[in-house]
Amino acid sequence: MRLAHIIILQNKIDLIQESAAANQHEQIIRFIQGTIAEGAPIVPISAQLKYNIDVVCEYIVHKIPVPARASPPPVAPSPPSLSRHAVAVRQRSLRDLMR
Repeated sequence: MRLAHIIILQNKIDLIQESAAANQHEQIIRFIQGTIAEGAPIVPISAQLKYNIDVVCEYIVHKIPVPARASPPPVAPSPPSLSRHAVAVRQRSLRDLMR
């Protein structure tokens, strides 16, 4: 399966210095070089502080298409109610006894 849409999240950005974050960003770029993820956006986030979470949501909504889905299978008609069937059988049995 070939992935068409990848987004890389650089999390816990709130716990490090800006220079360390930039260094990590460069490491991520080198790490994904030559892979399917090369060229994917790298978004620094802080999930706890909700930093750039809105950016991630916007990217997902506007850049990643909704996959085509198969139609749900048709709903089978429900079988006759067992209780209605039991009542009908009982009524037939009573009629047969009354003859």
